[in-house]
Amino acid sequence: LLKSWLTYILDTMDCDDIDYIFPIPLHKSKLKIRGNNQSAIIAKMISEITKIKYDSKIFIKIKSTANQSGLSKNLKNSFHVNIRNKKLIKGKKYY
Repeated sequence: LLKSWLTYILDTMDCDDIDYIFPIPLHKSKLKIRGNNQSAIIAKMISEITKIKYDSKIFIKIKSTANQSGLSKNLKNSFHVNIRNKKLIKGKKYY
């Protein structure tokens, strides 16, 4: 159902200038607790629909923060581009 809805929405969007799709990462400790990353599941679906490259290792979360549900806490300095992938995305558009 979600994939059908995403397909419908994405058909109305111009995604031609997007080079990569990647999920908002979870800190490794939270990923271990949850077992999956919902944003990764959705990003992968979007990648399959649009045929835009998907890479879950470009963006990393380096700082464990409190759950964001119901909070307005700033996540500044929590995320970084994985140093091994900086060249991969230099000059690219990604969402």
